[in-house]
Amino acid sequence: MEEANKDTEELKKYGRELWLLFDEMNIWLSLSFLPEIFIYRKYDGKKVSDNIKLIGACNHYRKRKENKEKFGLSMKDDNENELVFLVQPFLQYLLYYVFSFGNINEIDEKK
Repeated sequence: MEEANKDTEELKKYGRELWLLFDEMNIWLSLSFLPEIFIYRKYDGKKVSDNIKLIGACNHYRKRKENKEKFGLSMKDDNENELVFLVQPFLQYLLYYVFSFGNINEIDEKK
């Protein structure tokens, strides 16, 4: 955020915006800083520049199909978790800012 705020000073001169994507937000172990950035537009007590636009993406809750899907980062993945992605529950008041765009069908996903 510090670097992004510095970069926007030059962009302000030309009326430009900087868009920051926070990808896979709900796999982070600590979601507590999200309201500070997304709702109050602050980080470490500093203001997020007005010409910074924030957008986030989350992984969906998807169950494994008969334990056939193998995902993981360790060599020892026993596949005991029934979810494909290990996701954290969102803070309740952040759900007002979450929009579900659904999911793609299997044919499009394979493409």
